[in-house]
Amino acid sequence: MDIHFDGVRKRRGAFELGPLDLRVASGEYLVLVGPNGAGKTTLLYLVAGFLSPDAGRLRLDGEDAGPKPPEAREAAFVFAEPMLFPHLTVAENVGFPRRHGSVPGEEIDAALDLLGIRSLAGRRPGQLSTGQSRRAEIARALVSRPRVLLLDEPYASIDVADRGAIASSVRAIAAERGITVLHVSHQEESVALGDAVVRLRGGRIEA
Repeated sequence: MDIHFDGVRKRRGAFELGPLDLRVASGEYLVLVGPNGAGKTTLLYLVAGFLSPDAGRLRLDGEDAGPKPPEAREAAFVFAEPMLFPHLTVAENVGFPRRHGSVPGEEIDAALDLLGIRSLAGRRPGQLSTGQSRRAEIARALVSRPRVLLLDEPYASIDVADRGAIASSVRAIAAERGITVLHVSHQEESVALGDAVVRLRGGRIEA
């Protein structure tokens, strides 16, 4: 999916993102870096439809995104904090019904294997570490078959020893499926994942 910010502004309290002019090509992997409060998560929220621009226009595949609710944007969001359903097992969370219908068991298993949590399939979120919950969220995002994958510090809680391998696998899957990725990170090693890198500071893109 092609994403185009055209003079977009968004105010949240005393902070304002923009004016933002940015184009992310379909299938591109964009890494967003910058200090806390730079506007990185706000940018993701605009793409997801959780927030609407105060000015300017956000286009998805050339169409104004304004009328599209979040569920119509074909985007999967991995939040900075785990957002799993506490009453469901890991496997049930990963396979939570998507718009296209139920998720085949083999697809759930493949995602659990990719993230190294197949042995945790029957556990509930309260029995998981933060890192394990994060892996389950990434698996759920992948099986939702998104056209846009929005990652907010996705690997921060995963052991350093495993982080690189998981990040590389997710990057490879995104490339194979033609998924457009916006990846927020404070970790410099994540920069190497991107086709492009955008640095935000004070709500604006640094030159």
